[in-house]
Amino acid sequence: MHVHLAESRKEAIEQARAGAGRYQREYFERTLGHDPVIDGPADKIIDAMVDSGGWCVGTPDDLIARIKELDASSGGFGGFLIQATEWATREQVLHSYELVARYVMPHFQGSLASLEASQAWSEEIKGKLQEQRAKAMERAKQDYVGSR
Repeated sequence: MHVHLAESRKEAIEQARAGAGRYQREYFERTLGHDPVIDGPADKIIDAMVDSGGWCVGTPDDLIARIKELDASSGGFGGFLIQATEWATREQVLHSYELVARYVMPHFQGSLASLEASQAWSEEIKGKLQEQRAKAMERAKQDYVGSR
């Protein structure tokens, strides 16, 4: 699947808009002879492809949701391949891959489970933790003043 991720869906789409349109129009339609995806300007192709589910351009959460949709609709699969496309600047493409590696892959590998459990536990007892923190800070202040 063609994928481009950024901090927000709007940002990802704007980063990839021109390059994705050129890619589809010049390669698939003009070079390979595929029928046009839309009857309109190339800069609108990305909207049609994202809306149809053919491409995932958005946030890590969007890609996680799309992979889950594909898994459910197909009955499961062994792997997910992202086609390398350079629709945006080099830095933006590398950041997209970083977002996949940092957020999407760990979600499916289960490596976030202990972090998510720890966060949930901390959230559940945050009042007690804040109270203990305040006591520790006060004791540290007293110890410092006493040592002077």
